Amino acid sequence: MGKAKKVVDNTDGVAYTKAQFVEYYGEKKANKIWEAAEKREPAEKAQPKGKAKAKAKVKAKAKDNKEPAEKKEREPRKVWMFALTGGPCGGKGSCQKFLREKLEAKGYDVYTCPEGPTIFFNNGALNAFFPGEAPGPNFPGGSLIDNLPATKDKLQQFETAVIQLQLQMEEGFRTMARSTGKKSIIFCDRGIFDIACYLPEMATGDAWKELLKKNKLVEIKLLARYAAVLHLQTAAIGAEKFYKSGDTVDDAGNKVFRRETPEEAKTLDANVLKCWSKHKNLNEITNEGCTGADSKWEKCLEAVLKTIEPPANEAAESKD
Repeated sequence: MGKAKKVVDNTDGVAYTKAQFVEYYGEKKANKIWEAAEKREPAEKAQPKGKAKAKAKVKAKAKDNKEPAEKKEREPRKVWMFALTGGPCGGKGSCQKFLREKLEAKGYDVYTCPEGPTIFFNNGALNAFFPGEAPGPNFPGGSLIDNLPATKDKLQQFETAVIQLQLQMEEGFRTMARSTGKKSIIFCDRGIFDIACYLPEMATGDAWKELLKKNKLVEIKLLARYAAVLHLQTAAIGAEKFYKSGDTVDDAGNKVFRRETPEEAKTLDANVLKCWSKHKNLNEITNEGCTGADSKWEKCLEAVLKTIEPPANEAAESKD
């Protein structure tokens, strides 16, 4: 089967298939862009024969006179970014500490990028997401999501602030890591697609698509930011005695209020997994077969090393 035809999107100069245009712009607008591109093609290709021949001669002459460029070997990749995600009480904090220790011992610099929504909520934004009530996680009036469709515009503004902060932090860490020239790994405490989990119909809904469109973001590019995704299953599934809710301390020693009951945690865990399902390197780190926390973190380490230090045969295949 031949490769799918692509045309260039003038907004970013990148070529996409028709299916990708439809996914990003919607069918109506995508069809208009596609039709316009197809109308331009004959005009771009149709040039006077004499002009085309003269142009070909100039190119051929330039090619003959041009000294062969020295072939440069592509430098090996040095910076990898991972999304650490999952349901509530999955152990992301402790996992990051474990991974840092093990990977630094192998010579990697390790960075941890914080979660955008938590930064907002811990610094006064609870009243923005739960408007009209006293500060606290269980507002009787409900959140911007609970009061849709009346709060649609406010929700879009709130999530725009979240997605922009998350992207800016991730890019900041990546710029710093690249500047060192050293092998570096960035672990993001949740990633961009976690935002979709808290929107109506999640990553397949109109709210998510509208959010991406307003911020001029393309889903396939957002997925490609992450070398891999580690989905840490909530303790509410298979490790129920370790699940903490209400006023508690997380596994990093921070005081938190976990509003989800064990049943709600199970649902959210499944939702998060679904939102990341399109990523080609999604690793499900379950509680099954784990004799303790370290055995769960070992699963994460194995997935990370398989991504950054693949076996020789897999590395050769990935270059083809």
